[in-house]
Amino acid sequence: MTSMRGLLLFWAVGVLSIACSAGMPTAAHQVAGAAGRADYIVLGMGCVWGAEKRMAALPGVLDVEAGYANGEVVGRYEVILAHERLLRAGRSHKRNHAEVVKVSF
Repeated sequence: MTSMRGLLLFWAVGVLSIACSAGMPTAAHQVAGAAGRADYIVLGMGCVWGAEKRMAALPGVLDVEAGYANGEVVGRYEVILAHERLLRAGRSHKRNHAEVVKVSF
């Protein structure tokens, strides 16, 4: 497990550096869970559904959670979609959320 954890972390750091250079929101943290220490990283990888499936398939991944980060609008999925339509129509200048996945490993 330790070597897989290192491999996943190495891969995640590579994705993290690409995401940072593209201006995508990312964060890496360690958290204490019921089974001990678990690491997690939040990645902006485009559509969350595909990213969630790809990350969950990696050996050593404990959990994957889809969500949104770094936006200036408050609300759930429907609000974020409505705001995206306003942005595309030129009727808002607030930053919308990025789709992200939280990968615990």
